[in-house]
Amino acid sequence: MEKKPFFARHSLTAYFTITIGWISVYTLLAYRFIPPDMPDGLGSVPIWLMILIAIGMPSVVAILLTALINGRSGLKALFSHLGQWREPPVMIAAAVLIPLVVYAVAYFLQGVLGGPAPVIRLSMLAAGFGSGLFSGPFEEFGWRGFVMPRLLKHYSPLKAALLTGIGWGVWHFFLNYIGMRQYGYWMYLTSFLAGPVLLTGFSMLMTWVYTRVHGSLLVMVLFHFGITTCALFFSIPAATLVDTLRYNLVICAVIWIAVALVVALGGFKTEPSVPSIRSSIGVSVTNANQ
Repeated sequence: MEKKPFFARHSLTAYFTITIGWISVYTLLAYRFIPPDMPDGLGSVPIWLMILIAIGMPSVVAILLTALINGRSGLKALFSHLGQWREPPVMIAAAVLIPLVVYAVAYFLQGVLGGPAPVIRLSMLAAGFGSGLFSGPFEEFGWRGFVMPRLLKHYSPLKAALLTGIGWGVWHFFLNYIGMRQYGYWMYLTSFLAGPVLLTGFSMLMTWVYTRVHGSLLVMVLFHFGITTCALFFSIPAATLVDTLRYNLVICAVIWIAVALVVALGGFKTEPSVPSIRSSIGVSVTNANQ
């Protein structure tokens, strides 16, 4: 019996090791050399390029590993899911509305609990829109394009959602670590809340949608776009440490209440399109394992 190549036998291990290993090294270097005010460039390297190298790695690693393991047929299968748009309208609406509702409720609730009065800043909408346009494609080929279908090969959607969310959240922990370093040692807690805790909750809700849109990456990119856009649009201006902690705690509570409702209503008991997800990208997951 022919032995499978290393990356085929350990595709997920390789993915998480490379992706999280890279962002951790990047974070250490950025924390050491990039001033907190984020200048236009660092020496001869533009800041936009450094951000691109960091944020784009989940999808870059996924595409490279897919090409290495499955070649052209694997890449064709991976990219084909970005063209899936004829999905149930109600689930497309869910992908759009869930991030908006979660962030809006949390934003106004933190004001009720003693935080800054909610202020709608249209200037942040443009920033959120721009960030959302590239954050989705730059991440979702990895998390929901490469990782999720391989986890579904071995686990239930509930477990796959948790594992994907933890990996996604740990990866974001390092990015948040850079952006929250002004809080000193408290940045570990704020980064943990805004990373693993919050994004694992979002991963649960995204997986609920994912299993009902036949693994459509287009819908997942749309969902991710909503998360990024709303995170900036509903951000607190000039937030203090107390403001940030309060808001993070509130939004984590809101997202996990939403997850509890989906689970309680049987959202993970019936996964109608999981078999089709597994079979439709069979070439991509046949050689994958934990």
